[in-house]
Amino acid sequence: MCKWYCTSSGPSTNLKCLNCGSHYCQACLHGDAGKMSSLIKCASCGKKPGVKSNSERTAWAAVCNAPCHERGGPRYDADDGLANSAFTSGLRASGAQESDIA
Repeated sequence: MCKWYCTSSGPSTNLKCLNCGSHYCQACLHGDAGKMSSLIKCASCGKKPGVKSNSERTAWAAVCNAPCHERGGPRYDADDGLANSAFTSGLRASGAQESDIA
């Protein structure tokens, strides 16, 4: 439920600006810093409340191995899954082999 002026309820009534952290209601546009002029301008910092700039975002991180063999060239099944992705390494660890027929 909105804690400022309207009687709306739901998840859009207690949103938080990603830039400055002030809370606001999307239904009535009232918040900690007063009434917002529009949905794309925070009343506190003046930025878009749902968007962070690229300089403030964290960098991408690799979550699995590179798709190539360590020594270059194509992947081979005889490398015991060491150079394969995390998905295929997990499958082979649990007993799945290419010779298994589905």
